[in-house]
Amino acid sequence: MFPFIFMVPAAAVVGVVALFMHLHKRNRAGWNTEEPVVADRAGAYRSSQKTVGIVERIRDVPTEVQVAAIMALFLGIMWIPSIPIVGVGVMVEADEGPGLAMLFGIPGLFLSFAHLILGLRFTKRTENARGIARGVAIWSVVHNVALLAFTVMVNVAGHVSKSIDIVHFDKVGVVVFVYASASLGYAAYAFYAAKVHEALDRLGRVEEQPSRIEPNVILAGLADGASAPLAAPVTGPVNSALGADGPSWP
Repeated sequence: MFPFIFMVPAAAVVGVVALFMHLHKRNRAGWNTEEPVVADRAGAYRSSQKTVGIVERIRDVPTEVQVAAIMALFLGIMWIPSIPIVGVGVMVEADEGPGLAMLFGIPGLFLSFAHLILGLRFTKRTENARGIARGVAIWSVVHNVALLAFTVMVNVAGHVSKSIDIVHFDKVGVVVFVYASASLGYAAYAFYAAKVHEALDRLGRVEEQPSRIEPNVILAGLADGASAPLAAPVTGPVNSALGADGPSWP
C-alpha cells in the first residue's frame, strides 16, 4: 500500500509530461514564421528584376507558452483527486450549512477542468487558444481572490459552523492560502504568456501577400508598376543582399 501511494502521483506526472510532449510535437510546425523575400538579379535591357516570394523559417513554440501550457495541465489534473474530497465535504456541509466545499470546492472542480482544456489548447497558434488563456486567468483571479478573502474572514471572525471553521490556519487554512496564492501567480503568468502568444503569432504571419499565390517579376521599365507573372515562387535561400524592399536572407 505504501509504494502505491507514491506510484499514483508519479504516474500522473509522467502522464502529464508525455501528453505535453505529444501536444508540443503536433503543434510545433504551426509556429513556423513566414517572411516575404525580395531578391535583386540582373535583368534585360540593363535593368533589375525583383522576385517576390514567401520563405518559411522553422520556429519552436514560444517558451512562455510551453511553460504556461504544462503548468495548466498539472493544475488541470487536480480535479481528479479533488472529486472525493469535495464530495465528502458537501455531504458534511449538507447538515451544517454551506462551507468550503460548497462555496469553493464545486466551482474549483470546474476551474481545474478549464485549466486542463487550456493546457490542451494553448500550444496551438490560434486566437482561440489565447482567448481561453485569458478567460481561465480571469476566472482564476475572481475565484481565488474570493477564496483568500473567505479564509481571512474566517480567521479573524468567530463562527460556530465546523464546515467554515475548517479553514482556520491551525487546520487546512494554510494549505488553502498557499494554493490560492499559487493559482493567482499562475493567472498572472497566463496573462503574460497570452501576450507573448499573440505577439509572436502576428510577427510570423504574412498577410495579404498576393505573391504567395502568383509571385510577380516587376520590370523597372514598365509604367505604373505593371508586372509580368513569374513561373514559380521563391522557395529556397536567396544569396543576394536585399535592399529596403525586404529583409535579408538568410
